[in-house]
Amino acid sequence: MSRADDLLQKSKQRGLGLTKDGLSSPEVEEILTELASEHPNGPLYTYIQALGEGAGPELADKVEPFLHCKDNTLAYVALQVLCTDWDLTSHYVDDLVAFIRGVDWDIGDPDFPDRDVQGLAVRLGGRYVHQVKDIRVLDALFSAYEDAKYRAKDFDIQVALQGLALATAFRRLHELPHLSDEKRWDPALCEEILSRSRALKESLARGRGATPSRRVSD
Repeated sequence: MSRADDLLQKSKQRGLGLTKDGLSSPEVEEILTELASEHPNGPLYTYIQALGEGAGPELADKVEPFLHCKDNTLAYVALQVLCTDWDLTSHYVDDLVAFIRGVDWDIGDPDFPDRDVQGLAVRLGGRYVHQVKDIRVLDALFSAYEDAKYRAKDFDIQVALQGLALATAFRRLHELPHLSDEKRWDPALCEEILSRSRALKESLARGRGATPSRRVSD
C-alpha cells in the first residue's frame, strides 16, 4: 500500500466514525506538499480524497485549482470533495453550471461512465436546485437534457433526467431508478419529471421561487 493510500485509509476511519481524529497537521502538510509537487509520490486524486475525508473546508483553496486542471479524474474528485464532503456548492455555482453544460476535456473511461464530471455535476446540481432555488443551475440541467437527447445517448439522458428529478424532489429521492439498472426509464416517469421541472422553472422565472440564499430541507 502506498503512502497516499495509507493517508486515505486513515482519513476514512474518521469518516466511518471509527475515530474522532482526522489527519494530523504534519500529515496535512505532507499532502499539500505532494499536491504542489511536479513529481508526487502517489496519485494526486488519492491525496485529494484524503483531504476530503480527513480535513476541512478551510483547505478549499488547495483543492479548487484541480477543478480547472483539464484532467477528468482530478476534476471529478475535486468537485466531489468541495461540494459533497465539504458542502461548498454555493461557492462553485459557476463551475457547476459549466460542468453541467459540458466541457470539451471531460472524456471519461467508457467502462466507468459514472466517473464523468458532467454526470457528477448534474446530480450535484439537481440537489442544489432542490435546496437553493437557483434558476441558472436549473437552466443548465435542461440544457444537459436537450443535449443528451440530441446525441441520443441513453445513459446521458438518464443522468440528465435524474438531475431534474432531484431538483424537484420527485417522489422520494430513494425511489428514483439507479443509473446502474439495465432497465430504461419508462416514458410516463420521464414526462412527469420533465413536467415538474418545467413548472419549477416557470415559477422561478416569475419570481415566485425561493431566493438563491434560502435553503429548504429534503
